[in-house]
Amino acid sequence: MPRQRQIYNTDLVYVGPTGLRSTTGILFSNSVYRGVPAASGYTGISMDGANFIHQLFRVQNANYSWAKQLQDVNQFGELAAIDRVSITQPTVTLNFNYLFSNFVNEKLIGFTVNKAGDATETSALSGILAAVSETKNYFIKTVAEGSDAADNNSLVYNTLAIGNGTIASYTSQGAVGGFPSVDVSIQGLNLEGHAFTAIATGQITPAVNPADGTQITGIYYRLPSGLTSLDDAALGADKGLSVIKPGDITLSLGLGAGDGFYDEADMKIQSYNLAFNFNLEDLNKLGSKYAFAKVPVFPVQATMSVTANVGDFQTGSLIRIVDVNKDFNPSVTLKRGDTNAVIAKYTLKTAKLDNQDISSAIGQNKSITMNFVSQLASAEDLTKGLFFSGITV
Repeated sequence: MPRQRQIYNTDLVYVGPTGLRSTTGILFSNSVYRGVPAASGYTGISMDGANFIHQLFRVQNANYSWAKQLQDVNQFGELAAIDRVSITQPTVTLNFNYLFSNFVNEKLIGFTVNKAGDATETSALSGILAAVSETKNYFIKTVAEGSDAADNNSLVYNTLAIGNGTIASYTSQGAVGGFPSVDVSIQGLNLEGHAFTAIATGQITPAVNPADGTQITGIYYRLPSGLTSLDDAALGADKGLSVIKPGDITLSLGLGAGDGFYDEADMKIQSYNLAFNFNLEDLNKLGSKYAFAKVPVFPVQATMSVTANVGDFQTGSLIRIVDVNKDFNPSVTLKRGDTNAVIAKYTLKTAKLDNQDISSAIGQNKSITMNFVSQLASAEDLTKGLFFSGITV
């Protein structure tokens, strides 16, 4: 019987390694590398042990697309192009949004997450900037119509698989009246559709060799059963929160006397938006059909925008603010409501306060919007950039 439609309850989003940078434990913990790299990839990889592909939690939407750029081939004597061919790699894009309840998803997609209370913290982008966190494969799993994908052990399902995915941008936001959430944009090299009918078969990884654009062979994947909650044998109670509520979010901006015209202690913060965009550049060379790497264009800036209803006025001077040019370390702390335990904390270190915009109108509370900016630094620099600390797997 033909399927009538697909809706959100039949879908789950997963992420896992490409297998391009390993020769043991490619996609499963007990996998055995039994051969030498063939021209198009590794061969002889088994599917045994723990699966290195993991589900992303609390996903609200996932949008994916592809596009190719064609160039006209013209010649004298003919008005229309004699052909249109692609000389650059196709563009595969995945955008997804999830409700934020901890840093589990962040760690899975390649960010560095410090443990809460660590004396020395490493930048959230350290692994990515140092090319230690490899590109990832992403998967959208779809089960049978009328079934929930979570807690579904069926071996029959379909996937849309994105190979060689690189993080392009990240945005975390929260506001009064809504749950905190995260938006992530991924750029990949390949998109494939797979049908699973038995656990023994598996499907070949969607990753490609950037040098020649051919698919990796001999490395197979399958997706684990979905989970409803983060609570399982390997995770503690705090990691199983369904969501963090607006009332459990606090911000510390570090604004003192003379740093603005309103007292931070009396600001009623309404929203925050923390974001960065890598502006990825393709590195190409003759002889390679695809870019051999996607790298950030530096400098890369991380920004934190905060909007608050103002309270008490305080004296200040723009001349002094400009002359002092003070550094700030604004942070966002998200807690568990019943225990007040810190679940996650974002910190933007050595940030500059670029501007303050004050708005007043009939029928509205007077508000102020502040924008803090910090440049992402190398893995060795622990004083600048964006830092994550809190609960993860």
